[in-house]
Amino acid sequence: MPLPVLKNTNSNTIPIHIAGDRTIWTGNNNSTFNNGRNWTGESPRNDSIAYIVNSNVDINGGDFQSTALKQLRIGPSYTGNIGTDSAPLKVMAETLVIDNRSSSINIRGSFRDIHIINGSNRIRVGGSQTRSLQRLMIHGSNSNFEIYSGQCNRLIVSGNGNKITAPAGITNDNLLASINGFDEIRCAGGSTVSTSSGANKVTASGEVRFTDSAVLGNTKMLPGSRIITETTGSLALRLTMFGGTLDVRNSSTGEPFVINNADLFGGRMFSQFGETGITLSNNANVLGPFDFQLKSGSTVAVS
Repeated sequence: MPLPVLKNTNSNTIPIHIAGDRTIWTGNNNSTFNNGRNWTGESPRNDSIAYIVNSNVDINGGDFQSTALKQLRIGPSYTGNIGTDSAPLKVMAETLVIDNRSSSINIRGSFRDIHIINGSNRIRVGGSQTRSLQRLMIHGSNSNFEIYSGQCNRLIVSGNGNKITAPAGITNDNLLASINGFDEIRCAGGSTVSTSSGANKVTASGEVRFTDSAVLGNTKMLPGSRIITETTGSLALRLTMFGGTLDVRNSSTGEPFVINNADLFGGRMFSQFGETGITLSNNANVLGPFDFQLKSGSTVAVS
C-alpha cells in the first residue's frame, strides 16, 4: 500500500525535528565535546543539531570533524569557554550560529555558513586549511573578532559598528577567481573589515583596509565608503566608484599603486598618507564629479 503524503499548508510553521536529532550541552561529566554523558541523550551525531546553552562548563578544543552536524548553535545563556586560540574546537557542520557576547569561543572547521548574531572580541572562527567555509555572515552590531586563516569564500558584514580582522592566508575554492584571498567581501556602512588577504570582489559601504601584499579585484565603492590600501599590491581588475574615498597609503617601494581599470562616477582618491604615486594603467573613465587629493610631490599617472 502506498504511504500517505503529508502536506504542510502553513508557510509559517517551524520545522519539526524527530526526537533524537537535537542534543543540548550539559557538561555533566567533563569538558569533552564528543562524550555522550555531557549532552542530553547522546553526543552530537551526523545530521543532528547541537545546542550549547544554559551551561557554564568549558568545552575543550580538539578535532571532531568526522561527525557532520546539521547545525551547531551557541546561545547567549552559555557562559563557559570553547577551545583556545591555539587549540580551537574543530567541527564539521552545515551551519554554525553564534549569539553570545560573554564567552571566549574558538571554533574552526568545515561549514557552509557561519552566522554571527552577536559576538565579542573573544570570538575567533574560520574555515580550516583543507575544508571549505562558504559564507561568514555578521548580522548584529558592535561585534569585534578575528577570523582564522584558511578557506573563506564570502565575508558579508551587515549591521553597524562591527570590526572584523582577517589575517594573511585566507583562500577561496572558486576555480574562476583570479585573486588569491577571499572570493568576495561585502561591508556595510558603519562597519570595518581589516585584512592582509586579497579579495576577488569587494563591495563597500563601510570601511575596508587592505595590508601587506593584498591585491584587490573588482571593487565597487558606494557613497560613504572608505577603502584604505596599506599594501604592496594593486587593484588588478576594475574599480567602480559611486562615492566614498579610496585612501592610498602604500609604503615606499619604488612602485606606484596600480589601478588597471576604473569607472569614476563620484568620490575621491586620497594619497596624503601614502609614499607612492597612483597609476591608472589601462582604461579610466571619469563619468562624474571626482576629486583627487594628493600628497605634495606625488602624481596620478594615466596611461
